[in-house]
Amino acid sequence: MWEKLESTYQSKGPARKASLRKSLLQLKMEAGSDVRDHIRKFFHKLQDLDIVIVEDLTSVMLQYSLPANFETFRVAIESHDELSKLDTLQIKIIDEWQSRRDQSFSQDDGEVRK
Repeated sequence: MWEKLESTYQSKGPARKASLRKSLLQLKMEAGSDVRDHIRKFFHKLQDLDIVIVEDLTSVMLQYSLPANFETFRVAIESHDELSKLDTLQIKIIDEWQSRRDQSFSQDDGEVRK
């Protein structure tokens, strides 16, 4: 059994490649999770694919791996004339998440103080 598991996950064949691609395409961040961990996981999965994906497509894939509560953020990013560079997009995503997290903490503090 161990050998079968090992061969499945170590394989470089079509089944392994399809599994890795599917894993990346279906990756979704859960609402309330740490976006930095999600971005690391996204790029780790992308690296495992060992293929080159154009930056614009990678940016779109990353945006759509975010939870539904990032929809307004996604629309704002997509409304620009050009897509942001991937490293700039990552910074914007982290800044947005941090801002939401800070706002949530300050609201929680206000409720406790009442």
